[in-house]
Amino acid sequence: MPGPTLADTVEQHGPLPEAPVLALADGLARALRAVHACYLIHRDLKPSNVLVTTTAPA
Repeated sequence: MPGPTLADTVEQHGPLPEAPVLALADGLARALRAVHACYLIHRDLKPSNVLVTTTAPA
Protein backbone atom coordinates (compact mmCIF):
# COMPACT_ATOMS: atom_id res chain seq x y z
CA MET A 1 0.00 0.00 0.00
CA PRO A 2 1.72 3.22 -1.07
CA GLY A 3 1.92 6.14 1.30
CA PRO A 4 4.19 7.76 3.86
CA THR A 5 4.21 6.75 7.49
CA LEU A 6 2.38 8.88 10.02
CA ALA A 7 5.76 9.72 11.57
CA ASP A 8 7.12 10.96 8.21
CA THR A 9 3.95 12.94 7.51
CA VAL A 10 4.09 14.77 10.84
CA GLU A 11 7.83 15.34 10.48
CA GLN A 12 7.42 16.88 7.01
CA HIS A 13 4.17 18.80 7.53
CA GLY A 14 3.83 19.34 11.27
CA PRO A 15 0.85 18.39 13.42
CA LEU A 16 -2.25 17.30 11.56
CA PRO A 17 -5.45 19.36 11.73
CA GLU A 18 -8.27 18.11 13.95
CA ALA A 19 -10.45 16.53 11.24
CA PRO A 20 -7.71 14.29 9.81
CA VAL A 21 -6.65 13.28 13.34
CA LEU A 22 -10.21 12.23 14.15
CA ALA A 23 -10.49 10.30 10.88
CA LEU A 24 -7.13 8.63 11.57
CA ALA A 25 -8.16 7.69 15.11
CA ASP A 26 -11.44 6.24 13.82
CA GLY A 27 -9.65 4.24 11.12
CA LEU A 28 -7.08 2.90 13.55
CA ALA A 29 -9.77 1.92 16.06
CA ARG A 30 -11.71 0.08 13.35
CA ALA A 31 -8.57 -1.69 12.13
CA LEU A 32 -7.59 -2.76 15.64
CA ARG A 33 -11.12 -4.05 16.32
CA ALA A 34 -10.92 -6.14 13.14
CA VAL A 35 -7.50 -7.51 14.06
CA HIS A 36 -8.59 -8.28 17.62
CA ALA A 37 -11.74 -10.03 16.31
CA CYS A 38 -9.34 -12.50 14.67
CA TYR A 39 -7.69 -13.05 18.07
CA LEU A 40 -4.54 -11.24 16.98
CA ILE A 41 -2.81 -8.43 18.85
CA HIS A 42 -0.71 -5.71 17.27
CA ARG A 43 2.18 -5.32 19.69
CA ASP A 44 3.99 -2.41 18.06
CA LEU A 45 1.48 0.31 17.20
CA LYS A 46 3.43 3.52 16.68
CA PRO A 47 3.50 6.39 14.14
CA SER A 48 6.28 4.78 12.10
CA ASN A 49 4.09 1.66 11.64
CA VAL A 50 0.99 3.53 10.40
CA LEU A 51 0.78 4.31 6.69
CA VAL A 52 -1.13 7.42 5.64
CA THR A 53 -3.05 7.00 2.39
CA THR A 54 -5.71 9.00 0.60
CA THR A 55 -8.38 6.44 1.50
CA ALA A 56 -7.62 5.20 5.01
CA PRO A 57 -4.85 4.50 7.49
CA ALA A 58 -3.17 1.15 7.04
